[in-house]
Amino acid sequence: AIPILARSLTLIDLFNDPSFLPGIALHQPYAGLARLGIKELETRMNRCNYRGPMVICATRTFITAKSVEQRAKWVPLRASTDQYNAAVYPVGCVLALAQIVDCRLLVESDEPRSCFWDPADAGKRYAWELKDIQPLVTHPIRCMPGWFPVSRKLVEVHCE
Repeated sequence: AIPILARSLTLIDLFNDPSFLPGIALHQPYAGLARLGIKELETRMNRCNYRGPMVICATRTFITAKSVEQRAKWVPLRASTDQYNAAVYPVGCVLALAQIVDCRLLVESDEPRSCFWDPADAGKRYAWELKDIQPLVTHPIRCMPGWFPVSRKLVEVHCE
């Protein structure tokens, strides 16, 4: 069964509740690239003032058709396996634990670390810098938009 939240948490509760970690959903293949340590910058249209641990979760779908060009550019170049390989790019699950250490405006030179660049977003999109990315044992989870709580019980570091 996919875990569902037992109660609704405010954003302040989420960052202060010791039984949860903040989670963020990424579409595949970006979630898998982050898990592999290739994608070190998560890009969002909103600034992130939070610094600390977060759980990277994969949505149940790959990125949309309008982003196919970005996917075609980054996955074959940066990952050595097929972009649809379920072992590397699983969907609907927790994937990695990372530390958010900085947030700033995204610039074109960030493309290799973010696996993303769109000139239309210049000066509008933020780069959340991720450090200490640790792959997790995958567990199914229902992702939600924005920040959402992930039970610490689902956060088990994958030892290879």
